[in-house]
Amino acid sequence: MEFLAYSVGGLAFMIGSIYLGIVRRTSVPQDQFQAMQFAQSRAGARRDGTVDVTLEDVGGLENIIEDLEEVVAFLKEPERFAKVGARPPKGLLMEGGPGVGKTLIAKAIAGEAKVPFYSMSGSEFVEIIVGVGAARVRDLFKRARINAPCLIFVDEIDALGTKRAAAGTRGTEEHEQTLNQLLTEMDGFTPDTGVVFIGATNRADLLDPALLRPGRFDRKVRVGLPNVEARAKILQIHLSKRNCNPEIDTKRLAQNLPGLSGAEIANICNEAAVHCVRRQGEQIEEHDVLDAVERVVSGIRLTAHPKESVTTRKLAAHEVGHALVQNLLHKSNGLIEDIEMISIIPRGFEPAITLIQRKRDEDYRYPTRARMCERVQVLLAGRSCEKVLFGEASTRGSEDVCEANDLLRNMIVNFGLGQPGMMTTYTYDPKHLNKSERRVARLQGAMVQILQEAEANCLAIIAAHEDAVNAMVDRLIENETLSLAEFEEILAAH
Repeated sequence: MEFLAYSVGGLAFMIGSIYLGIVRRTSVPQDQFQAMQFAQSRAGARRDGTVDVTLEDVGGLENIIEDLEEVVAFLKEPERFAKVGARPPKGLLMEGGPGVGKTLIAKAIAGEAKVPFYSMSGSEFVEIIVGVGAARVRDLFKRARINAPCLIFVDEIDALGTKRAAAGTRGTEEHEQTLNQLLTEMDGFTPDTGVVFIGATNRADLLDPALLRPGRFDRKVRVGLPNVEARAKILQIHLSKRNCNPEIDTKRLAQNLPGLSGAEIANICNEAAVHCVRRQGEQIEEHDVLDAVERVVSGIRLTAHPKESVTTRKLAAHEVGHALVQNLLHKSNGLIEDIEMISIIPRGFEPAITLIQRKRDEDYRYPTRARMCERVQVLLAGRSCEKVLFGEASTRGSEDVCEANDLLRNMIVNFGLGQPGMMTTYTYDPKHLNKSERRVARLQGAMVQILQEAEANCLAIIAAHEDAVNAMVDRLIENETLSLAEFEEILAAH
C-alpha cells in the first residue's frame, strides 16, 4: 500500500513537470528575433517622421524659440557648423510644469527641420528585469544614428535620470544600469552624428549631476507659464484653426486667464467649439469662449440654488458684500481691481463667485502694504455683509478669514511690512518658533488690529449702502448673475 502511494505521487510529480514545461515553452519566444524584441526600445512604434507641427504653431514662447533656432539650423544644414568649427548643443533639457509646451517645442523643432522625431517617456525604459532598460537605450540611439539627422525626445526624464545616490540599494540596479547606459550614449555621439537629444522634466532637482553637465545637456531651458501677451497669442492660434467670429477680443480674454498653461487654454478653445455645437451655432462667439472658461476653471454648471431659500439670499448677500467693498475701494484710489460680474451659478466646488477685471500680470509682482490691507478688507466684506443684513456671519466666510490671516502673517512676518517704517522680518514656523512670547504676542496683536480695522470699515461701508445692497441681492437672486453695468445702475439709484 505504501509502495502504491509513492508510485502515485511520483507519477503526479512527473505529469506536473511535463505540463509546466509545455506552458513555459509556449511562453518563451521561439526564435532569436522575437527574444530580442523585448529588449528593444519602443521607438519603432513611436517614431514620427512626418511631424506637422512647426514653430508657427508655438505661441507665446518666441524668446525660447529664438534661442533654439540654431538647433533647427544644425538639423537642416549640419555642414555649415562643421565648416566653421562650431559645435551646436548636443542635448537640451527643458524644465517646466505640465502643459507649458515642452513637448510642443520639441515637435516644432523636428517639424521645422523636417527630420524624424523619436518620442518616448522615461518610464518606458524602466523594467523589473535587469538589463532591459539599458538595452532599450542602446537600441533607441542605434535607430537614431541610422536615421540621422533626427531628434530624440524623452519626456519625464526624471523617471530615468534620478540621482544615483538617492535611488536606493541593490533593488535599483536596473535603474543605475539604464542611467549609466544613457550617459555613455550621450557621450558617444558627436556633432557630425546629426542627432539632437531633448529631455523634459518638471523636477530637474531630482536629476543626476552627471546627466546635467555640459557635453550632455549643453543647454537648460526653463519653460514657464505664459504671460498675458503669450496667452492672447495661444488663443489666436487655436481659435484660428476653428470657425470663429474674427471680432473675438483675445487680448481681453487672455487678461482674465492668469496662471493657465498653454494646454489648458487649448482645452478652453475646444470646449468653446463644443459649446457652439451644443447650441447649434454656425461659428464660435465670444460668449462660447467665456462659458468654456467657466467650465474649465470653475467646473461644470450644477443645479441652481432655490430662489426662495434663506441660504440662497445669504449666499447672494455674501458675494454682493465682496463686490461692493471692492468696487468702492477701486474708485477711491485704484489700488485694487474693479469687479466684472457677480454670479451665484454653482460650478464645481464653488456655489458663487465674483469675477474681477484683472490688471497686467506684472502689476501683481510686488504688492504694497496698502494694497494688501485693502485686499484684507475685500476678503472680510462678505461676512460683514451677512452681519449687517442677518445679524450674524455664517461659515461661508471661513475660507476668507483664513486667507486674510495668511496674507497678514506674510505681510508682517515675512515681508517686514507690519507697520510703516518697520523693516524687521521673522522666520515663522509654528513648530519651531523660538521667539520670545512677548514678540509673538506683539506680532499677533498687529494682525488682530488690522483685521478689526478692516472689518469695521467693511461694516460701515455696507451699512451706508444697505438699501442698494438689498436691491442688488434681489436682482442677483432673480437673474443669477449681475454685471458691472447693472451693479453701477443700482448703486447710483440708491
